[in-house]
Amino acid sequence: MLIAGAWHGAGWTYIIWGGFHGILLAIYHTFKKIRANFFKLSVLNNPFYHFGSILLTFSLVVVGWVFFRAPDLQTAWIMLQKMGQFPQLFSNLANAFHEPIILAQMLFLLACCFTGPWIMDLAASLYRPLPYWYKVPIACAIFLLSVVMLQTAAQPFIYFQF
Repeated sequence: MLIAGAWHGAGWTYIIWGGFHGILLAIYHTFKKIRANFFKLSVLNNPFYHFGSILLTFSLVVVGWVFFRAPDLQTAWIMLQKMGQFPQLFSNLANAFHEPIILAQMLFLLACCFTGPWIMDLAASLYRPLPYWYKVPIACAIFLLSVVMLQTAAQPFIYFQF
């Protein structure tokens, strides 16, 4: 994965991202092979174990993406330090409650994280049997809604920064 990091960019932050990603993949595959020896099947099928696995994986991936997106190691380190300041994090979340649109977006995205596969199956089962003349307007409405929601200041594509 170090090569994948170097392929994404010629900087130490990309190399660290690739190495971190590779270490996480190695830990995952090792744990996947040996976990049946350490845990009973009832523990592995427990919803708390599943939720904890999702939370841990998401947290580690977010830490890795800090290195991917940061312009240099100093900025990455500052970002990681700020991520660890939980009282300040919660005060920033409290500010989000004053902006109803931000709160609504946060709740919607949180719900999507935990119900994504179920929603995709439900949407597919409802969408597939529809006749073609219903599918086209639905697809256009989803596209227009996406365009309206994404109208913010454009971020330059990361690979154009070299």
